[in-house]
Formats: sequence, structure tokens, C-alpha cells
Amino acid sequence: ILLLFGAAVYGSVTFSLIDRIDENLEATAREIYLNTRVNQSGELTFETTPSLSLPTDVYVQIWDRYGNIVDTTIPLYQQPLDPVEFRSSGNVYRDVTLGNNHLRVLTVPLAVGGNRNVGVLQVARAFEQIRPPQKAWPQPPRI
Repeated sequence: ILLLFGAAVYGSVTFSLIDRIDENLEATAREIYLNTRVNQSGELTFETTPSLSLPTDVYVQIWDRYGNIVDTTIPLYQQPLDPVEFRSSGNVYRDVTLGNNHLRVLTVPLAVGGNRNVGVLQVARAFEQIRPPQKAWPQPPRI
């Protein structure tokens, strides 16, 4: 019974932490989305810089509709944080491992008029806080 109780508590805490990370990713994505515009040429532009005041373990990438990176908080990493969901048609949360870095990634397709794709926003956060404490905190992804 004690083992089952311990497993239930661990599961509850884990899901609570994941939920909190997801809420933070969504709030960051919303703030960036609200400051993103499409000019007359169909290119993404920003009213304020997407670097915002992000914690060091939050990464942001903004891609245009052609798959070119428009802006990023990690300039040394020029690949999508979540290549599997990069072209998803809706918002997707996923756990991703890049090298030794464990990230929780939110992919948001950027569209105008409901269906005209203009780009992709990916927001990620280091996922180490719910991993065993003996592991080191992740460094920014490397090429």
C-alpha cells in the first residue's frame, strides 16, 4: 500500500510540474504571438523583440512559411526544436531530447485568415526539474 501511495504521489507531482511548464510555455507563446504581425509581403514582423524577459532555460524559435528561421533565442541552433511536429496543423506539446538536453516544446503554427500558414513558433523549456536530481541541468542545444 505504501508503494502504491508513493507512486501516486510521484505521478501527481510529475503531472503538476508538467502542467505548470505547459502553462508557462503557453503564456510565453501567447505574448510572442500577440506581438507578431504579417506585413504586406506576407513576411513575419515583430512589434517588440521576442527575446522578452525569458528565463535562461526557455528557448524560442520563430520560422517563416518557407522553413527559414526568422528569430531565435539560441542562434547557434538552427534546427527546429521539435522537428517531428514542426509542420503540425495545431498547437502541440511534446517532450524532446536534443543531445543530453531534455525539453518540453510547444509548437504553434502561425496562420492568418484561419488557414494561411505564415510560419511556426516553437517555445521550449528545460525539462530537468522533474528528472532525477543527480543529473546536471541542460545547456542550450548545440549543433
